[in-house]
Amino acid sequence: MFKNIKIKKFLKKTEEYFKLKDWDNVLLFCEEILNLDSKNKDALYYKSYILFHKKRYSESLDLINFLLNYNKTFDYLVLKGRISIIQKNYDEGLKCYKESLDMDTFDIVGYLDEITYFGDPIRFKDNKKMNEISLALCDFYLERDDDVYVSYFKGHALYNLGRFDESLNAFDHTLEIDPDFETAYSTKSEILFKLGRYDEALDFINKGLELFPDSSLNCNKSYFLYHLERYDEALDSINKCLDCSSDEDDIELKEKIESKLNNS
Repeated sequence: MFKNIKIKKFLKKTEEYFKLKDWDNVLLFCEEILNLDSKNKDALYYKSYILFHKKRYSESLDLINFLLNYNKTFDYLVLKGRISIIQKNYDEGLKCYKESLDMDTFDIVGYLDEITYFGDPIRFKDNKKMNEISLALCDFYLERDDDVYVSYFKGHALYNLGRFDESLNAFDHTLEIDPDFETAYSTKSEILFKLGRYDEALDFINKGLELFPDSSLNCNKSYFLYHLERYDEALDSINKCLDCSSDEDDIELKEKIESKLNNS
């Protein structure tokens, strides 16, 4: 009984440090728990997770495989999927992610975290391969069900892979699921503008502004107008944006617009 009390105490500490991302202390308390109960599933999972973050991938994989021999859960499969892909065992990793969708413990928020993890352009040097992974995770889910966020991130992955028309279609689908998904108006209009489809970009951002007149979409519109050298209109849009925002980039854009107007 005393052992169980100590384990609960150590586990609480483990969870506290985990939230703080204090990996060394998480690992320390995991070891304390495992000294009392070598098969404690919570401690083994936390330890595997921390070893992954410390890039000790083989040790992390050994622990998660041990847990999966006893029980398959969403968290275990997702962690094995991530480790496998980092080790370039792509088929095994994707298999784990696909299987995770069938778990009773499936967590859409956790799954979205995995999609954005591999789609992060800063985290990985091989952005193309990791965006392909991110896209595959989106498709696995969308084969089963629609989700506005999965559809949105699919659009991002396709854009990053240079598949622009498919990307725009994905954002259209996002808005079919939820016509009030404001960010999709911003992102799709930015892609249209980058592709040189300026009139379409402005038309689309104006469509969004009909729904969200006092939103940050005014900043997007101002940026477009500034680069099209329509400075009076750009100033009007940025002022509307700054009525509800004090973002430094937006303030800087206003200064650039005013400088152009003063020098014209």
